[in-house]
Amino acid sequence: MMDDLLLQELIKRICQCPENSWERGRLLNKLILDLSKDKKLLKTSHYDYLEALNLTWLWLCKNICRIFANQKLNRETLLKIINSYLYWRIKDLYIPEKRLFSLEVDVIVSTDEVIALGNTFLTTNVTGIDRHIERWQLQENEKISLELEKYIEKDPQNKLQNTYIKNVPICNCQFLSRQLLLKAPPEKVSNIARELYLSQSTIHSFWKRKCLIMLREIAIELGYKSEL
Repeated sequence: MMDDLLLQELIKRICQCPENSWERGRLLNKLILDLSKDKKLLKTSHYDYLEALNLTWLWLCKNICRIFANQKLNRETLLKIINSYLYWRIKDLYIPEKRLFSLEVDVIVSTDEVIALGNTFLTTNVTGIDRHIERWQLQENEKISLELEKYIEKDPQNKLQNTYIKNVPICNCQFLSRQLLLKAPPEKVSNIARELYLSQSTIHSFWKRKCLIMLREIAIELGYKSEL
């Protein structure tokens, strides 16, 4: 891993490169690769940890020059700043409303402020009527979130139960939804895989390709809209 001087020099070189240039991208990759190996980087066992980490690296790439260019940061301080952002992205993973409505692989639409599908971002510069509308939107999505929870439990048309990994009917979308969405804290995919004698990648792929798509369709049927 790079020492403080090499790190400062690398950041300086990054900020001298034009945005979106090949060289800037190469240097950013070098920086991220180095920081990824640091044992002080926050970690969690959550199955979507990489999503939180990727958001953090996107934030770093976008803001590195604005935040760090004129500062002589040592490695420890740099990691503290990165971890302070990563901490909240990890915390987002455990918020039930965000889990229920984050029904796609790429649900993040901003790198400065995390805006997950189904969650209203409350800005600071809004009029009274705008604030009222945003509050109503949030209440509506919370109500639909509760309706979706009820749907998962009852599965009235057996859609979720009848969608399962080939030859493993117990590993169906209702079962996984209960384990990964409704259970607090969510069950680890590694534990589910071990109990069912499946690979983690098989479960994760099935969850993303089948279950999340189906849950999003159900949420839309219940009245959910990404933009009200």
